[in-house]
Amino acid sequence: MPSISLINHTLSRLVTIVVFFACVFFNDNIQANEPFADTDTKNILRHVYLNNDSSKGNLRHAQIKRAIATAVGNALGRHVTHHGCPFSRCIADLKSGDADIIIAIYAAKKREQFLEYFQLMENVRKMPFYVRTGEEQILSQYEDFYDLAVGVVSGYAYFDPFDLDTKINKHIVNSETQLPKLLLANRIDAFNSYLPDILKTYPEISRATYQPNQPSIALVSVSRQSPHFEYLTNYLPLVIKQLLSDGQLEEICKTHGPCFSALQNLYLQQKAVTK
Repeated sequence: MPSISLINHTLSRLVTIVVFFACVFFNDNIQANEPFADTDTKNILRHVYLNNDSSKGNLRHAQIKRAIATAVGNALGRHVTHHGCPFSRCIADLKSGDADIIIAIYAAKKREQFLEYFQLMENVRKMPFYVRTGEEQILSQYEDFYDLAVGVVSGYAYFDPFDLDTKINKHIVNSETQLPKLLLANRIDAFNSYLPDILKTYPEISRATYQPNQPSIALVSVSRQSPHFEYLTNYLPLVIKQLLSDGQLEEICKTHGPCFSALQNLYLQQKAVTK
C-alpha cells in the first residue's frame, strides 16, 4: 500500500499538470478574443474632448462626443474613459499616445502625422473670421492675412493652407475667450471663433468679408501612437457603419442635440440610402 507522503506527492503533481493545461487553454482563448491582451489597458479606450469652456453650446457638444465615444466602445466591447482638457492638452495626449481617440475634429493635414481619420464628413459651413467694426474689408481675400496679426488658439486647426502658412503673423493664445479682448485692445487684427453670441457680446466686432469654407470633419480620429491603433483601424469602419445603419448616431443627436450640421447631414444621407 502506498505511503501517505507518496499519495500526496502524486496528487500534487496531478494538480500542477491540470493547472498548467488549464492556463494554456484559457490563455489561448484570451489571446484569440482580446486584441489588447499585450497592454495594461487592454479593455480601455481613452477618449479626450475639448473642455475649456462652460457655455451651453460647448457643454452640449461635449455630451454628444462622450455619447458617440461610448457607443463606439460598446460596439467594440471596450470600456471608454472620458477626459476633458484644453485643446492643446488633448492634442498633446493624442500625439504621445496617452489618449486613443477624439470625436469630431477637423481633418487637418497638419495632424495626419499623428492621427488617422475615420468617416470624413463634408462641412458646408463657412469659417467666421472677425475684425473690428468698420474694418470688414481689411480681410476680403486670403492674401490679406499676410498684412494682419491673426489670433489663433494653441492646438487648433483652421483650414488649408492657413495652418501651415508660416508667412502669416499668428498670435497664439491658450483660450478662445482671449481673442475678442485682444482684438479690441489692438493687439491683433483678426481671429476665428465659434463663441456663442459673440456679436451681441461685443458690438464693436464684426464679421470680416472673407469667410473660407470649413474643412471636413472626421467623426473619429485615432492616435497613431495608441496601443490599439492596428485593431481600431481594422474595425472602426465597420463599427461606424453599424452605428449609422442601426440609428444609434441619430438617437444620440435626438437625445443630446441638436448635433453639429456635418453629423446631421451624415445620418440623414444614411437614412436616404436605406429607404
